[in-house]
Amino acid sequence: LKFSGNSNDFYNLEDSLINEVLDAKKGIPITLCVVYAAICQRLGIHLEPVNFPSHFVMRWKIPGEEECEYIDAFHKGRRLTGPELTSEFTEAVRSDPSYLNPCSKVQVFQRIIRNIMTVPQMQAHVADHMELFSSATELLSIISPTERGIQETLVRLYYTLEIHYDRIVEGCKQLLRTEHSGMLEEMLADCERVLAMQSSDPKPIIVNKRCKEIKYATGLVMKHKRYNYQCVIFGWDKTCQMSDEWVHRMGVHNLKYKTEQPFYNVLVYDGSRRYAAQEYLEIELDPKPITHIDVGKFFKSFTGKHYTPNAELQEEYPDDNEARRILLQQQGIL
Repeated sequence: LKFSGNSNDFYNLEDSLINEVLDAKKGIPITLCVVYAAICQRLGIHLEPVNFPSHFVMRWKIPGEEECEYIDAFHKGRRLTGPELTSEFTEAVRSDPSYLNPCSKVQVFQRIIRNIMTVPQMQAHVADHMELFSSATELLSIISPTERGIQETLVRLYYTLEIHYDRIVEGCKQLLRTEHSGMLEEMLADCERVLAMQSSDPKPIIVNKRCKEIKYATGLVMKHKRYNYQCVIFGWDKTCQMSDEWVHRMGVHNLKYKTEQPFYNVLVYDGSRRYAAQEYLEIELDPKPITHIDVGKFFKSFTGKHYTPNAELQEEYPDDNEARRILLQQQGIL
């Protein structure tokens, strides 16, 4: 079938995704083993996954014999005995026969997810791939609900991304029941304050008049230049209105224009709300609907080119309709 191991780019994300492996016919040991085992299963041959250190192979029980063979799909299906397989590793591996035992399907899934989580760590700073890292961590937390390290990592990710405050509160409470943590207590108190503010009575609408520094407008579908996510603008400030602690935590002090630039409130496709600096945003030339639960709170409809603000948002940003029309015409979208 001409599948092969991708030795030149071992931390390529596509090599950890089965659909991409099937298309490109390249992968890493674990994904190639999954494909190999699936084909064998259809032929009536049962293979068992072996979660080997720094590698992944399949085990085949030879009919009528006590011995097993180990199949290395990454190296074109080469077949090895147990001693041949372990001979390439350290004495600790060679002396421990448990490394040759099969693992469960859940363990296979866990390892694939951990490989995906490793991709942003190896390719660049994790902050550049936070969406990928967050999604992989969420998935791992579902299938590993009792692993404290995973649950704590997920809570901290949510806190860094400023999303899912209710989940942060619940997660912190669960983690603090078994172990004290000053950081988790601080996160819990902070998120409870945010939720209390969000549930307070609505404030009167304040009209925001545009100035020449405001480059974009409400209703525009945008793309984040660094994190590569699509979002829709539902508000803006002429300069950053967040606390000094937030500014330093989010690295705003390292930006070219720092806090002295417009910042935009945006709804992101992953369900989060973000506060994005103007220098990081650009108009999305191929806008898609933003699947966020709060879209209906601010917009009447999606035209295929932009979102149409509802009456309240239009009252708050009265000049944005004309500004949005001009911007979209300049981009050739209208």
